[in-house]
Amino acid sequence: MPKMRKISVEELKPGMVYDKPIYVDSNNMLIASNAPIRESDIKKLMTWGITEVETAGVLVKKVDPVEEKKEDAAREAPAERPKEKASDTENEKRIVTEYNDLLKKRKALIEVHNRARNAVEAAYKSIRANAAFDTRDLEDSVQGIVRLLKDNSSIFLFLYGLDEGRDYTLTHSVNVTFYSLITGIALKYSP
Repeated sequence: MPKMRKISVEELKPGMVYDKPIYVDSNNMLIASNAPIRESDIKKLMTWGITEVETAGVLVKKVDPVEEKKEDAAREAPAERPKEKASDTENEKRIVTEYNDLLKKRKALIEVHNRARNAVEAAYKSIRANAAFDTRDLEDSVQGIVRLLKDNSSIFLFLYGLDEGRDYTLTHSVNVTFYSLITGIALKYSP
C-alpha cells in the first residue's frame, strides 16, 4: 500500500487533481481520485479548522480554476441552486478572514507548544531520575500558552494537526494543558 503523505491546506488550489483520494483523516475521504479540488472543498476545510489533508496519490493535473467554476455552475441546476443570502456570503468571508489570521498565528502556537513540550520533558526526566527540578520553565510555558489563547482563543484548533514527535504522552500532556487553560479562560477563571 502506498505511503500516505500530508498536504497543507494552504497548498491546495481549486482545480488540482490527484490520482488517489484525498482524506481529511484516515477514515474520512474528502475528494475521490481523479476529481478536481473545488474552492468549496477548501472553504470547508478552513471552516472545520483542518490544516492538512492526506493522500497516497500524486498531482496529475491542475485544471484552470475559471473552467472549474464553470463546471461547478453547470453541475448545479439553476432551479436547484439555493439563493445565496448576503449574510451567508458575508459569513463565509468572515470565516475565511479569521482562518487566514489564525494561519498567521500558527507559527507562534508551534513555538509555544515546543517550548512547553521541552519544559514538560525536562520535568519528566528529572522525576524519573528522582532529582529536583526548577518549575520556572513550566510556569513560563503556561504563561505563554495563556497569552496565546487570550490573543486568539481559536488557535487551539491547530493542536489537532501538530506533529506528535517521538512521545505521544508528552504531546498529549501539553495538548491537555491547552484545553484546560482555554476552558478556564472561557469560565473567566483568573490565570
